[in-house]
Amino acid sequence: MKLITPIPLLILTFALFGGTGISQDDLKPYASPKESQVRHVVRLPVLEKGEEENRKIEIVVSKTEMLDSVNRYFYGGKIEQKTVQGWGYSYYELEKVGPLAGTRMAAPPGSPKVERKVRVNGGLDLLRYNSKLPVVVYTPEGFDVEVRIWSAGDALQAKPE
Repeated sequence: MKLITPIPLLILTFALFGGTGISQDDLKPYASPKESQVRHVVRLPVLEKGEEENRKIEIVVSKTEMLDSVNRYFYGGKIEQKTVQGWGYSYYELEKVGPLAGTRMAAPPGSPKVERKVRVNGGLDLLRYNSKLPVVVYTPEGFDVEVRIWSAGDALQAKPE
């Protein structure tokens, strides 16, 4: 039963939406980043009435590294959902990142290192799509934040008996 499918072309990043002339007033409730931290802000596009209920978002935190092309790599860590005191708005924070880990297959001798995005495992469940508020994520310096938008299909599954 496939209820949710990714929309691969709608991967949004801070680089796409930061500094596009959008008002910064909606960031006033959010704290400035701590030392050695970066605040990433993603603004979701406004959808037609009724469409936001059929969407969810996934926050993906990653870092670009020069690695071999054979092994699979990841960082350990936990992205936590927190609340802005007095406002009730959610924000997300990745405070500590574990060491780089991965499989240990031998790369062919002399194979060059390649640039790869390494994700932080320990992400969140899918989150509610809300274009009225920015998605604010605090990470250590050097990490990127992307948002993947998921869409539910129009057809509902048969009701169980």
